[in-house]
Amino acid sequence: MQAGGHDLGTGVVDDLTEDGSIVWIVFGGAEPRRMFLEEDAARYTVLPPTSIR
Repeated sequence: MQAGGHDLGTGVVDDLTEDGSIVWIVFGGAEPRRMFLEEDAARYTVLPPTSIR
């Protein structure tokens, strides 16, 4: 995932709004989930389930 020109790493979508304008991502580590808004212009790459460990 990328936001603000920075690579934020790999996470799991925890929740999203019906229209997809708000997405909550859980990253590994001690940090809780993060919320990304449509205007954040975040870029997501969907990986096949077998690639997440």
